[in-house]
Amino acid sequence: MALFRRVSWPGPPSLIEGEGVVLRMPLMSDFAAWATLRDESRTFLAPWEPLWPAHDLTRGAFRRRMRRYARDLKEDSAYPFLVLRATDRVLLGGLSLSNVRRGVTQTASLGYW
Repeated sequence: MALFRRVSWPGPPSLIEGEGVVLRMPLMSDFAAWATLRDESRTFLAPWEPLWPAHDLTRGAFRRRMRRYARDLKEDSAYPFLVLRATDRVLLGGLSLSNVRRGVTQTASLGYW
């Protein structure tokens, strides 16, 4: 039945351009900018996020995060993006569409930082 077929693109878009911002999938080369911004945002984010493990901002933890992102993409269950300023591609934050559900009602959760 066509109604229950998976609706998705062949691969997630590598770049989504909007007014003043660009969304793109994270890369391992984003580690330094990501870790710096997350560290600078830590106090602000604390009320809305679970406690961070002590090693959360390490390269190894980021690598594990990237593997999880790849698995989630393959399973069509989540889509992570980094938010970059369009003019100079400076990292501003991140967002993810997660808990993607397909079927009669297609839903997802939007999380951002």
